[in-house]
Amino acid sequence: MWTGVALVLAGLVGLALSFGKLALLQAGVIAWDLANSSTLVAIPLFILMGELLADSRAATDLFNWIMRWSNRVSSAPALAAVTLAAMISAVSGSLAAVTAIVTRTSYARLRAEGLPARQAVGLTASSGALGIMIPPSLTLIIYGSLTETSISTLFRVAVVPGLIEAFLFLACAAFLWHRHSVRNGAAKQATTGDSSVSAAWQFPAAIGIVIGGFISGLLSPVEAAGLGALLGLVINAINGELTWQKLRLASRRTTVTTAMILLIVLGAQMVSATLAFHGFTRSISLFIQALPVPPLGVLAMTALLYIALGTMFDGLSMMVLTLPFLFPAVRALGQDPLWFGVLLVVCVQLAEISPPVGINLFVAQQLTGEKIEEVWRGVLPYFALLITMLVLLLLFPKLGLLLQ
Repeated sequence: MWTGVALVLAGLVGLALSFGKLALLQAGVIAWDLANSSTLVAIPLFILMGELLADSRAATDLFNWIMRWSNRVSSAPALAAVTLAAMISAVSGSLAAVTAIVTRTSYARLRAEGLPARQAVGLTASSGALGIMIPPSLTLIIYGSLTETSISTLFRVAVVPGLIEAFLFLACAAFLWHRHSVRNGAAKQATTGDSSVSAAWQFPAAIGIVIGGFISGLLSPVEAAGLGALLGLVINAINGELTWQKLRLASRRTTVTTAMILLIVLGAQMVSATLAFHGFTRSISLFIQALPVPPLGVLAMTALLYIALGTMFDGLSMMVLTLPFLFPAVRALGQDPLWFGVLLVVCVQLAEISPPVGINLFVAQQLTGEKIEEVWRGVLPYFALLITMLVLLLLFPKLGLLLQ
């Protein structure tokens, strides 16, 4: 929240110095345009869906179901945690919500099976990053809104990179499991009672409806978000978990998270308006275009810049502050805005698990009680995997456009 407040205050000061008495009018115009954006309506709806499902029985039953069908594999709990993260990401675009669900559901099981705390918390914190690549993604919604890129198409092209990331995470989780010689207690711990997996079908059903709806073109992102929020209510009602207390808590968390996101976007747009007024945006864009390196080199430098910024800013702030001058340069270099959107999401994922400001690190640390230093060390293997994904997208751009 304070990041958004700081950006808004900085934006107001910049507008006052640039526009004088018209500063408040200019700020009002920017705020009105933001509030009038129909695509941003999807943000609170997807967040609400994630909050409603965060503590639901459906998540626990899905984890138990995955455990049951993978209990012959020694690394079943780790594989189940990553699979759960991927499936939850497909019904909730909130990174924090995905991290919270995976940590609450699987961390205790991972520790009970003998996985060291560092690897267990690193796995749950890193897997939550899948939440902003696998559609629906709040990051892609904001990117599409700021760059006027089709959000439905962004969702489609993000599916393949999201699945590749999930596969890489599965392979890494299995490797770390065997490297630490964790005992094979999965079969003993796997749930066998029908009652404990009776709600497991609800997540796949929600995935089919929400993702199938907007990929097929039957639903717009906003309609899919509204339907997703409704499905969250229905799933809780079916499981007998829909209470006024849960609704109040989910609504409050949704309001706070939405306000935080919109404040960051509003403040960043105010700062961008100030920079544009003084010609900084155009100058930086022209400077990038004039660099004596090929487009691939410019994009690699851009990725390195984002990795560095990720250690100082949260992913959302980093994205909305840099897009106004980086996006025009990328377009001028002839790069596809859809592909750049996918590349940018990987950079944001890296930011969200980068110390010291990565939000995933603090969500996992708060829920597990582990030292933050242990969380930092635990995410390093997955940080390296995301770097690998970044390199793959730079070398093989078609990976980010297969479902265009």
